[in-house]
Amino acid sequence: MAGKRKQSLWGGAITTEIPEGLLDASDFRQVPDTQEVFVPGAEADDTSLTGVRVNDSIIFDLMERIDQEDSEAIKEHLAEISNLNGTKDWELFEITKCSNKLGVKAYICVALEPALKWGRKEHNNQHVNKAEYKPALALVLGVVRLEKVSTDLLVTYNAHFGDVDELEQLEQLHHVQDEQHMAQNVAYKRITFASGVVESIIKELQVEDWKLFG
Repeated sequence: MAGKRKQSLWGGAITTEIPEGLLDASDFRQVPDTQEVFVPGAEADDTSLTGVRVNDSIIFDLMERIDQEDSEAIKEHLAEISNLNGTKDWELFEITKCSNKLGVKAYICVALEPALKWGRKEHNNQHVNKAEYKPALALVLGVVRLEKVSTDLLVTYNAHFGDVDELEQLEQLHHVQDEQHMAQNVAYKRITFASGVVESIIKELQVEDWKLFG
């Protein structure tokens, strides 16, 4: 994984570590008060499997705590994010627990848009079917349940897929079962990197000023 740096969030009320080379999006565009958004600089390598790519982003969100069982709350947050992204048909790939210095419950989930919803069109008038793909998104979502302040802190890594070969491999993740083939899948490698970034962010989270939450 690329180098990391300490990052202050919401004026220093929360701190963590994020990958080196990320820019604070609020320096050049408007960002909601409940969010912190980071994007890669122009020097980002758009072919890297172990780095943040040009069209990727990392978003921190302070959301009202969803008063449901953890897995259901995660799904509801995911559905809301997906809806904001313009789709309602995201497939939950996995949910794992994540340790952290705050000693609270935290989880990481990976969501993929189903292959048939990617804008792929089959050309039935051809002897060999050809596929047309539109850019897709793999979403790695971290959910930190700050129960005592009725808040769910979300960490979202948006991994953008635009290359046709990588989109095909992203689709294959729905069908690949054995670990050997999974490990050779480029899309899987990118998602594994994104998951590692979110996991590192959550593990290093510290609340420096609880008054942030009112």
